[in-house]
Amino acid sequence: MPEASHDPIVTLGELISNLQTIRSRNIAPDAALVLTIAAVQAGTTFNVIPNTANLRGTIRTFNTANRDLAKVRFYDIVRATAKMNQQTATIDWDRGPSCVNNNAALTAVLSRVLKDDFDIVPAQLCNADDDFALYQECIPGFYGFLGSGGNGTLHQSNYRCDDAGLTYGARFHELAATALLKWVRA
Repeated sequence: MPEASHDPIVTLGELISNLQTIRSRNIAPDAALVLTIAAVQAGTTFNVIPNTANLRGTIRTFNTANRDLAKVRFYDIVRATAKMNQQTATIDWDRGPSCVNNNAALTAVLSRVLKDDFDIVPAQLCNADDDFALYQECIPGFYGFLGSGGNGTLHQSNYRCDDAGLTYGARFHELAATALLKWVRA
């Protein structure tokens, strides 16, 4: 008797589609913003409409204004979609870290010192998210990727790290610490 219920699965489906308009209708085409719904849970069997449904995801961008706008639009869309379907929604928003933003002076010092021991590859924008950005909100910092020679992709089931790469990580930190101590004293 679906007419006697307010199906949260239908609402969740509408909500997932509606949330995609945050990117397509609110953010300039040349600005980076990724909205991913990565987990959806609802129901336990094929013939019972559940009382609740939930989703989890992430919004990532390189621009604070776009991040703030995305949050406002997220709340608006969730509340409107729930109301339209005669339901209520609870939002548990985890701000997460800001964008990693390397300090230009630190980057220049480290690039100069590390170039003889490492292949320095210019950074490309990516939506990797790291708590290190929270430190950078308080003090200047440098964040970089160090390859291990393994295979696969970070945060994927096929990722394999070659432990021999750890020696390069130790060397990187030794050179960086020495260079930064000299730089700070200068």
